[in-house]
Amino acid sequence: GDAGKGFAVVAQEVKNLATQTSRSTDEITRQIAEIQAVTDSAVSAVATIAEKIHEMDEVSTAIAAAVEEQSAATSEIARNVNETAQASREVSARINEVSSEASGTGQLAAEVGSLSEHVARAVHDLRSVLVEVVRTSTADVDRRTSKRHPSSQEVSIRFGGKASKARLENISERGAMLVSSDNIASGTKIEVELPGINSPVRAIVRNVSDDGISVEFEGTKLDDAQIKRLSR
Repeated sequence: GDAGKGFAVVAQEVKNLATQTSRSTDEITRQIAEIQAVTDSAVSAVATIAEKIHEMDEVSTAIAAAVEEQSAATSEIARNVNETAQASREVSARINEVSSEASGTGQLAAEVGSLSEHVARAVHDLRSVLVEVVRTSTADVDRRTSKRHPSSQEVSIRFGGKASKARLENISERGAMLVSSDNIASGTKIEVELPGINSPVRAIVRNVSDDGISVEFEGTKLDDAQIKRLSR
């Protein structure tokens, strides 16, 4: 009778609800699998990026050591520049892959984009440094071949409109190493007032390290008598 019809309607509704629930469960499972795949790809790409950055750090260290030894290292620097460029292209390709796969997760894409900008800036800065090293390596090696004489004399220096004091760590005919408490960057042009020399000597900062500030004289070459007076 009517009770049987009502029971049939309820049974049909329960069946429909069960079918819909099954479909929803399958859809949720599929979406979870897709998200997991995107996450795995992103983690792998970020690990690859970190590895490439480490490789670039090793390249820059090797270049610095090569230039310190001899001017013949310029050919090695050129090779390392090409390797750095290749690494940059590989990093960019990886980032593009991650960005494409993570299109459904906005936060992850934003983080990868930020990382991409940092890597691009680092590669650009490294490339600029390498170009400068290649351009100046021959002159730098010539300067380093001059015999260095220990010294401990106090000198006056001027840079960026500022006057200060420094101590000579060593002196050669083409340059010197200074010890100063000032924060002076590589590439800074300075003037050094050396005892016994009438006018300030113009110089450029070639390297800054824990040992001191290495400068190369511009247009000035000290003779043996001047070096002897400045040596301790």
